[in-house]
Amino acid sequence: GDDRTVCSGSSISLTNVGNLPNHLWSTGATTTSIEVNSAGTYWLEASSGSCVVRDSLNVSLLALPTDVLADITQCRDNPAVPVAGGPENSYVWSTGATTPSITVNTSGTYTVQVTGPNGCTATHDVVVTLTAPPSVELGPDTVLCEGEVLQLDAGNPGASHLWNTGAQTRRLNVSTSGTYSVTVDNGCVRSDAITVQFNPSPARLAAREFHTCLDDEPKYVILDAGNAGSSFLWSTGATSQVIMAGAYGNYYVQITNQYDCTVRDSAQVIEFCPATIFVPNTFTPNGDGLNDVFIPVGKNIADFTLRVFDRWGELLYETSDLNMGWDGTYRGSLVKNDMYVWRMTYRFYTDENGSIGFEQNQMGQIQLLY
Repeated sequence: GDDRTVCSGSSISLTNVGNLPNHLWSTGATTTSIEVNSAGTYWLEASSGSCVVRDSLNVSLLALPTDVLADITQCRDNPAVPVAGGPENSYVWSTGATTPSITVNTSGTYTVQVTGPNGCTATHDVVVTLTAPPSVELGPDTVLCEGEVLQLDAGNPGASHLWNTGAQTRRLNVSTSGTYSVTVDNGCVRSDAITVQFNPSPARLAAREFHTCLDDEPKYVILDAGNAGSSFLWSTGATSQVIMAGAYGNYYVQITNQYDCTVRDSAQVIEFCPATIFVPNTFTPNGDGLNDVFIPVGKNIADFTLRVFDRWGELLYETSDLNMGWDGTYRGSLVKNDMYVWRMTYRFYTDENGSIGFEQNQMGQIQLLY
């Protein structure tokens, strides 16, 4: 027969029409027919005795229509328009359309049968994914107090985020006044903005530690919470800006200003009296609970040592504990009424920072009476 053409991917059948005896195909086959799916020259040879005849034909491949479809992922705000090719082809879509392109409003897989000018047909498909727009809601405009932090959350995990600050995170911590906006993209793009204002908070106490001696006049410390015009609540129950602290310890205050911003602060009154030491000259260890112990007393004493001797220089008592005194005994027995000599070494704290002064020495006498 005549030369033949075949669409790429298809095959044609070549047949020994005359049923010639002793035949052989160029492919090596000896069957009546062969299937051919590639281009080339094919022949059939037959023989009868010494007579041999051969015939041949050419097979050409025709190109299939090119697949130009690409999967589409986009926002469902706009319909997708897959295009299968140009006007030179004919088309049959799975939707029934016969145009080169279709308009798609639903996610899914769409197929099209394309027939080219050479009559060859191919089937192509396209996957269309239409994405729902992200929901972006930063909330209403907000007023906070200085020192607070507002966390903004744009939601939509897995989407891309871009804030007007340049941040690309889902969440943003805000501590300064301003307008903050975010754009979220998950195939669809949505934006939102919020205005945040931070009102001034009350100022903290100017001084938080007071070293003083409440034994001395005026026997109180003035604590001033500042922030005139605000409301105050002290741990003492006072509601004034200024209080007079007459005891050592911590004083707490809650301050609320005109913006309804609140801060809680405290001040500490710490004892620091002038360094002194006093040594009595008589004591009566008779067990009546009054003046039974010989013990020096004072303020801001860093360290001291007290020794008591009899008139012959024998050591009767020694201590370095300011809270311990001599009870008038020696080796478990009360000593007799007499004058006794004491010697004391000590050092004072010289300031509220705990600095210690030089060592001092004193001597004197103590009268023991029953």
